[in-house]
Amino acid sequence: MNILVVSSYELGHQSQAAAEILSLVSRADNRVASLDISLTDHLQRQISQATRSLAPEGIEISEGALELEDVFVLADVIAFSVPMLTAASMTRQLIERARLVNRSNKICVFGLYASVLAQEPEIGIDAFFAGEFHRPVAEWLSSGTPGPQAVSQTTAIAKNRQALVPDRSTLLPPTYYPPIEVRGASKTVGYTEATRGCRHSCLHCPVPAVYHGRIRVNEGSDVLTDITHLVESGAQHITFGDPDFLNAPAHSKKIVDSLHSRFGTGSDYEQLTGASVTFDATIKIEHILNHQDLIKEFADKGCVMITSAVESLNDNVLLKLVKGHTKDEVIMATEFLHGLGITMHPSFLPFNPWTESQDLAEILDFCLEFGLEDVVEPVQFGIRLLIPPGSLLLELQDPNLIIKAYDGGQMGYLWNHVDPSIDDLAKIVATSAELATMNKLANVEALREIRQLAYQFIGKEPAEIEPKSRLALQTKLTEPWFCCAEPRSDQLVSIRRPFGSKNQAFQASIESLSDCPTR
Repeated sequence: MNILVVSSYELGHQSQAAAEILSLVSRADNRVASLDISLTDHLQRQISQATRSLAPEGIEISEGALELEDVFVLADVIAFSVPMLTAASMTRQLIERARLVNRSNKICVFGLYASVLAQEPEIGIDAFFAGEFHRPVAEWLSSGTPGPQAVSQTTAIAKNRQALVPDRSTLLPPTYYPPIEVRGASKTVGYTEATRGCRHSCLHCPVPAVYHGRIRVNEGSDVLTDITHLVESGAQHITFGDPDFLNAPAHSKKIVDSLHSRFGTGSDYEQLTGASVTFDATIKIEHILNHQDLIKEFADKGCVMITSAVESLNDNVLLKLVKGHTKDEVIMATEFLHGLGITMHPSFLPFNPWTESQDLAEILDFCLEFGLEDVVEPVQFGIRLLIPPGSLLLELQDPNLIIKAYDGGQMGYLWNHVDPSIDDLAKIVATSAELATMNKLANVEALREIRQLAYQFIGKEPAEIEPKSRLALQTKLTEPWFCCAEPRSDQLVSIRRPFGSKNQAFQASIESLSDCPTR
């Protein structure tokens, strides 16, 4: 069977989910290829390689003369990774393109947003797999002739453990992806996960809607093997992409200990290369404060940044979203991390049904007060609450949350703020952030422009801010986009080009083969 695994966008890193699926399908007697649409500068190279992997013997392939549909027409099965909104939005258009050239192949989507795409049968998805998708995808593919099937499966921590080391051999290595700036040095990033799912139930988050408060622990030996492969492929820094790295603190500690022992300060690796492997992780504010001794240990063993879903500095909003922290605790956690030399990388959700007029200005001031104006991506200041199918917010009875019809284009239920001017501000800020990103404006300059808009909205002049806590050497991502944001127009360029292969000889050869998928 010819299987094509496609990732469209995963926050500027190599797709962990795609690598895991590739590990499963490559074990069987399949011809396998992969594409990462986000790497637009290297898309032609990927298309040529994928076409060679899937094309029958004897087909002549001209380098650089192929389009996406030339790969799509060869695949018996196309599996799309959809872990977030941006990826799902892009995948919808990729599926449309695939269906135009090959209606006989089977298409599945896997990841957190798989069930969201499945809400629209006209897209033409044969199967969707959310939650713990690995075993269901493998079983679906092993059936020989996959047919329509809908699966949304979660797995508790103690059940159905399965050894799984991602297969990254057909993926472009980490060196092709945006680096991270670690205290002034640019480092190649490798991405892995120690756990999946989350024990918490923040109402706005898509993870609880799929995992229902459960997590799946990846075997520590598998994680370390994966990290070793990433380092051998050029990674100098590891991002742990778990929804919360301290959902299983003892497990995470063991992995950090092993990482440090093999690649950290004082290791043989550091002596050979002159530098140690650093890492970052995502951790809730309450876990930062409740596990301070462990965080200190992480700082000593190479942790240079922690991403935390702050969302808002309005305590009423935090209460409504069941975030489990307050504004004061956000400040305490930030000061604590900066005291250890760890950069706080907060994520925000400025626009929601409970947003008050001064909330955005307060978020921007916080970034200046703690020296984060170059750390926080401008796109975050314009993010508006998304309510996808299955969201826990659909069960919330609140006079400010007036949910309207489902909109497939936005992949969520529509809602409006009780104050229309706040919705207007959200649009203006989102547009300003996208323009700043596309024009490669420095984060600092973009923040100051958006801060001016926020203060203009409340009829005040922004005052000069004296930083309360600033790290002399910050760590920051160089990838400008963030989850829960709509895809930028430039991210869609590569999948909106006119259909039609440039390589007519290739198409003629394919059409002449009776065993090739029909159009």
